[in-house]
Amino acid sequence: MAGDSAKKKTYGNDPWDYPQEALRTLCEDCHEEEYLFRAESEKEILQALKMKGFDLCQVYELAKCVFNLPPGVSPEEFVSVISGYVSWEEVRDSFKSVLSAYCDQENTKGTGE
Repeated sequence: MAGDSAKKKTYGNDPWDYPQEALRTLCEDCHEEEYLFRAESEKEILQALKMKGFDLCQVYELAKCVFNLPPGVSPEEFVSVISGYVSWEEVRDSFKSVLSAYCDQENTKGTGE
């Protein structure tokens, strides 16, 4: 049995309150693993940030980076960059047109163009 889980879960919201692109389908075993270990993994991320000296502003900026991933960059690709499996240069080269278009869009938002 497969279930949908919200990618950007905001506590108090039901999965059907999210747009389709914010959901992913998990098999029963993966859903169970997500349910059992998600909170602990989130605690580990926060603990690692604290131990490495990230301050409030840096944590906020990191969260913004995740929320604002350019279209076409998957969570797996983002994590592989952070994990050091792929260099930022390789990602930039691979997604140059995607990143360029995204940056252009972001830069013109406030200019009324």
